Amino acid sequence: MSTDGIDWAAEGLLAGVPPEGHAARVRLLERLVNGGYRIDELRAAAADGTLTALPTLLLLGGPARM
Repeated sequence: MSTDGIDWAAEGLLAGVPPEGHAARVRLLERLVNGGYRIDELRAAAADGTLTALPTLLLLGGPARM
């Protein structure tokens, strides 16, 4: 999936991140979307504080889906 045109702030995925951390967060989000995560999964992970753990799951074979 292309991340072009995704407004990360409008998706609520930059909330709580200081402005100097936005670029790093955007790189993480782009990597996760390109790895197969959906925006709703990213929102859920951000809400429960597990967003930064998702790259490890990518290394283990991608997003777990039920």
